[in-house]
Amino acid sequence: MGVTWNKVWRDLAHNKARTLLVVLSIAVGVFALGTIFGGYNIMTDYMARENEAWGPIDMTLWGWPFDDRAEETVLREPGVADVERVVDTSFHWHLEGDASLEPSDWREAELYAREDYEAQRMGKVDLWKGSWPEGRTLAIERMTARHLDIPVGSIIVIQHGQHERRLEVVGIIRDSFADPPQFGADPIFFSSPETAAWLTGDGFNRIEVRMEAYDRMEANRLVDELRYRLESTGVAVWGWWVHDPTEHWFQESVDTVVVILLVLGVLALGLSVFLIVNTTNAIISQQVWQIGVMKAVGATRGHVVRVYLVAAVIYGALALLIAVPLGAVGAYLLAGWILELVNITLTTFSIDPAALIVQVVLAVTVPLVAALVPVIGGARITAHKAISTYSIECWVAFAACRDL
Repeated sequence: MGVTWNKVWRDLAHNKARTLLVVLSIAVGVFALGTIFGGYNIMTDYMARENEAWGPIDMTLWGWPFDDRAEETVLREPGVADVERVVDTSFHWHLEGDASLEPSDWREAELYAREDYEAQRMGKVDLWKGSWPEGRTLAIERMTARHLDIPVGSIIVIQHGQHERRLEVVGIIRDSFADPPQFGADPIFFSSPETAAWLTGDGFNRIEVRMEAYDRMEANRLVDELRYRLESTGVAVWGWWVHDPTEHWFQESVDTVVVILLVLGVLALGLSVFLIVNTTNAIISQQVWQIGVMKAVGATRGHVVRVYLVAAVIYGALALLIAVPLGAVGAYLLAGWILELVNITLTTFSIDPAALIVQVVLAVTVPLVAALVPVIGGARITAHKAISTYSIECWVAFAACRDL
């Protein structure tokens, strides 16, 4: 096969622009799909770990008042394993030094408060910097702090009726359930339950529930039963939500985005298929004489097909050298960007094995399949018909055939 390989490399080298174009077109498609598969696997892995550490919640109920009696009512219900109460309210605010004259100029923010930040069990938030909010202080959510450039030590002015109250930001908290403020979500602050009541007059109005064993149908039945039990004791329940604890809340959105990206990646790879077909057709047309000489000295149709498919494999191999490292970097950047939207930090760079396998398979099979039809068509040409047109490159074909 030595002379045959020399022929293939000579054909590629004598058409550098064409070779480069085909290789780059394959590399773009393989890179795109490697980026998507790798990024998706990285995101899924990080979100699964985050979901487990977050303390999954099976259902959430909003109502008033969720006092100690309401909490006991929920805990006594068969099938309930744990309960945790949260203050979920809002206020109007501005940063000290950014005073507004009109009430309409004040920003709205969400305020959450927990009974004990040190003993969270469900929907956990992490202390990122500073300290937990105690007394007349606040903590700010990490994405809010970054987006609005509010560091620890800032003073927040909060509207309270006709008066204003000033509280210091003493900590930055990471909440993996927070909506990104850069997409229009309200800023998020945290406080103690006492401070939340002092600022807004609201007490515990949200309750998180974990079941002994999650089942979707049973969860729907249980939430209806809890609503009935609570309302029979005088608690108004105005909202509820049932969630699969084994799946990260953002997983469905990621799946949708990935499907869209996959379609674009397949289209990019499809363009390379057309280019490979056209390129192979052009090569076959230019080398009809060489095919005739091969057959004249005894080459079979299989030998001819093998010679030209080697070039297709080389196209894929060269594309792979470009696509694999770029795809790994692309997957890391894509996963990092999307994970940041859900407040998860990508910590380590790695090449996803599954994405690498996908890239290798695509880089080998797509050029082979694309080139197969024109190569087989060219291999069917008879020696008599092929040699009827003279070519000064006949010695190249002859040397290749001797090696077959």
